[in-house]
Amino acid sequence: MKRLKIIFLIVFLLFVILYFIPVKVSSIEAIPDVHDSIFYQLRQFRSQPLKKIKTEKTEWTYFSGGNGNTCLFFIHGMGGAYDFWFQQILFFQKNFRVISCNIPDDVKNLNQISKGLIAILDNENIRKCIFTGTSMGGYIVQYMVQHHPERVEKAVIGNSFPPNDEIKKEMKSQRRLMPFIPKSLVYSLYKKNLRKKVFPTSENHPLVKAMLLSAPFRKKTFINRFDIITEIFPLKQTDSANHIIPKLIIESDNDPLITQTLREKLKKLYYNADIFTFKGKGHFPYLNQPEKYNEILLKFVNDSASKR
Repeated sequence: MKRLKIIFLIVFLLFVILYFIPVKVSSIEAIPDVHDSIFYQLRQFRSQPLKKIKTEKTEWTYFSGGNGNTCLFFIHGMGGAYDFWFQQILFFQKNFRVISCNIPDDVKNLNQISKGLIAILDNENIRKCIFTGTSMGGYIVQYMVQHHPERVEKAVIGNSFPPNDEIKKEMKSQRRLMPFIPKSLVYSLYKKNLRKKVFPTSENHPLVKAMLLSAPFRKKTFINRFDIITEIFPLKQTDSANHIIPKLIIESDNDPLITQTLREKLKKLYYNADIFTFKGKGHFPYLNQPEKYNEILLKFVNDSASKR
């Protein structure tokens, strides 16, 4: 009996130690094989000041730049940040207004996000914009189309999914345990998934590795964003906005994070959308295929005859 108590105590102490081990995130300069010119562009972009705005108790930070009558509002994915879009922003700011925000760590639902996005638009005196989102960001774009169509000029849904219960069901047990799992273990599992699934399908592109492995990781943020992507919002099938607002769906045929079933459901839901499918580019084509991604976006932005 005494021996069992000792073993239990040792296991408990190890768990406590593991629970408080800080997460070590790699410096982006430590990631090999990223071309110096890309690093230079990223450093220059990050050196530009961000704007701040508060909605209720939540502080939003965002980049705003460029010129023109048309605005592109970029929304990042679950593990991203405003600067993941730097290659698109540097390209489009020559002729367009551009905005890219950080989704705050303490935001827990889509309604909070929509309030923040609208507050940013109001702060910039912009009535409508072209919302461009990837993964979680693409899900947020769909919410804006459904709930705030008056602020959406066009919608770009990149490497994303429609409202569904598949993700929530698949991750049900993991979500229950997540608050109790040491953050170092959560991050370890996260990195394992990146190396096993995400990087190989993204051509092991050095910039994809650099951006994801150097991004700050907070368990609380990870949990909140998981709750955001599994929040199911009602679809207003009779809403004229679903037909009036031009949409572009961007996908990859080997996306390891969005199942083919969900990709097909997304296209069926927005049957009148333009569609572009990357071949073998994974979940982050805007990072590892920026020239083509920018070309597709530019055509859609300039195409006044997009499908209705």
